[in-house]
Amino acid sequence: MTSPGSINKFSCSESDRFLCRGPFTIDLYKRDTLFNKKEIQLPMCAFDYLVTLLRHSPEPVSYKTLVADSQGFQLSRLEAQDLARVRIYMLRKVIEENAQDPCYILAVPGYGYRLVT
Repeated sequence: MTSPGSINKFSCSESDRFLCRGPFTIDLYKRDTLFNKKEIQLPMCAFDYLVTLLRHSPEPVSYKTLVADSQGFQLSRLEAQDLARVRIYMLRKVIEENAQDPCYILAVPGYGYRLVT
């Protein structure tokens, strides 16, 4: 992660390096994340899921797409659903004020998840 003094260097002007939506700013090169202008620590896999959700936001992302885009392999819908559920839980624990009542990462029953920014 970056040092506290370098957090201000996040800039969405470099569109191939930074992904900015709502309260999220992600440095794709350094794999750093700002949420509400504060640096947060994400497990590597959770970071990849957040990137996938941000790239599709506000549209829902299917379980299969989440796993394929975030982890690079294909699974059946049920396998992808189980794996995505675990990864989304990890991500919600970090970004949601109340992971049991999420505001940002919403389930789309029978399909996947969507990120509200």
